[in-house]
Amino acid sequence: MMLLIMKKNFYGLFVIIFLVCVCSFLPSQAQERGKLLSSQLVAVKTVGEIDNLIEQTLGGGLGATIAKLFLPTYYDVAAYKLVYETIDPLGNPTQATGAVFIPLGINCDLAMTTYLHGTLTADRDAPSGFAGIESVIGFALATDAYITVMPDYLGLGENNGQGLSYHPYQHAKSEATASVDMMRAARVLCAQQNLKLNGQVFLTGYSQGAHATLATQREIERFHKNEFNLSYVTAGSGPYDLYSKQTKFVFANPTYTNPSFLPYILFGYQNIYGGIYNNISEVLNDPFSVTVPPLFDGSLNVEQIDSMLPVQWKTIFKPAFLNDVENNSGGRLRLLLRENTVLGWRPRAQLRMYFCTKDELVDFQNSLTAWGDFVKRGALFNVAALPLGPFKHFDCAQYALLATKIKFDSKKKGKGCSSNFWDWWKNNEAPEFENQELVNLYLQNQAEVDAFVELVEEINAPTLEELLAQYDPQALEEFKSEQNPGISITSYPNPTTEEVTLDLSSLETPVKSVQVFDLQGASVQVLSETVGEDFMILDFRNLKKGFYIIKVTTEAGTYQNKVIVH
Repeated sequence: MMLLIMKKNFYGLFVIIFLVCVCSFLPSQAQERGKLLSSQLVAVKTVGEIDNLIEQTLGGGLGATIAKLFLPTYYDVAAYKLVYETIDPLGNPTQATGAVFIPLGINCDLAMTTYLHGTLTADRDAPSGFAGIESVIGFALATDAYITVMPDYLGLGENNGQGLSYHPYQHAKSEATASVDMMRAARVLCAQQNLKLNGQVFLTGYSQGAHATLATQREIERFHKNEFNLSYVTAGSGPYDLYSKQTKFVFANPTYTNPSFLPYILFGYQNIYGGIYNNISEVLNDPFSVTVPPLFDGSLNVEQIDSMLPVQWKTIFKPAFLNDVENNSGGRLRLLLRENTVLGWRPRAQLRMYFCTKDELVDFQNSLTAWGDFVKRGALFNVAALPLGPFKHFDCAQYALLATKIKFDSKKKGKGCSSNFWDWWKNNEAPEFENQELVNLYLQNQAEVDAFVELVEEINAPTLEELLAQYDPQALEEFKSEQNPGISITSYPNPTTEEVTLDLSSLETPVKSVQVFDLQGASVQVLSETVGEDFMILDFRNLKKGFYIIKVTTEAGTYQNKVIVH
């Protein structure tokens, strides 16, 4: 008996030693993510220079007036280029770059604002290049007492060949991981500069950056909620529903003013997932099968690439490929678009989605669809979508940024760092405001400014039902029919080839068990990982193609969900 015990103890000790040895040789990806590899001071701009940048970017009109009032320039700003460690779309270690903008001569504890940029194709236009329009936003926010963080994403920016060789355009997961890790690296830089952060994190983005914003909010709330305190999130004119709304919108328009977006997303997904085509000539017509791929080598900007492509975008692609994407909801590319649609979860931090009704590039109904989806999942009081006016995509951007700045100012702690015009407007104390020039500017444009700020403050803002009644009556009927549908569970992506996320957020009592059955009723084994209280990831990659039933048992009853593995 004693010998048996000794053998068991020896075996257990052997296993422990073996695991320790093996683990010591495994790559420590999680420990290295967000590691700051280098920081370089690239530029310092004075208040006057930042004033000129904002004025040149916005020109005149209401946007320029609101910018003078709500984008005040108080501090000179230092701009840094960061190189940091992150992971690629497959989870392997890689490097990425980004920019951080820091106000100079400030003694307050500062909030961090992370801005996620829109579609870029040229490395020099990435935030860390400090040459494109995105850097103006960094300077404009930092000069009014924000630490501004701007990731390049993967595959953009100059990094001496150390990062990804392509940009995974509209890939939700890597947009999120690159952004989270950039925020980590930025905190290290702040510590090195002896800057104190107040713990608040604001998150915003426009166009592709809006898609990345929702992906990043989802990532933080699922995996990093104890690391980042999301105080407020805004997103402008984003293609949140790539699978349905945005695809239908593009196919309904025979001309598209930025045709470069379409092969860009195709190449990105082919690089990540494969299986869309074996040869590029299967999906692109001649001569585009030869001329288009080299355009995305990082040397040309969006406008240059668009000038080489027909606005009648369908002529670029093979008819059979277009038909599969448009009409086959289970086709390869459509399923990948579904996987990268950033719906199907419940935001916890306050989220506002801004849109404009004349947007020619992104269907503004993406915002209404996202709002309805989040409401159905229980985010009734912390999510809304707000129309900013009948503007096109580029013009809408300035109003989305200004609305964001006003909203963030209203939530920011430690407001003594700057003399905030929003506070004056809210309290209507003109004699006590130190800048009489701004007061006079406001009084000259009071009606227009008040109307915009009241929209941002959601005074008499339209409800989801009112917006749907105006813009999509059919969606309104569907939304009404889905109200109070009873408790249910959902899973996504569905169909899947690998993993699905099981959303248990609507369940009111604790989960006792989760089981998976095939259609014959036989129990099958899947790997599972619990993510927080409301989500579980189920791994189906080792199962045969077909239908499976997920059965969730709680103290209140049993609920089922069907999953397709293809």
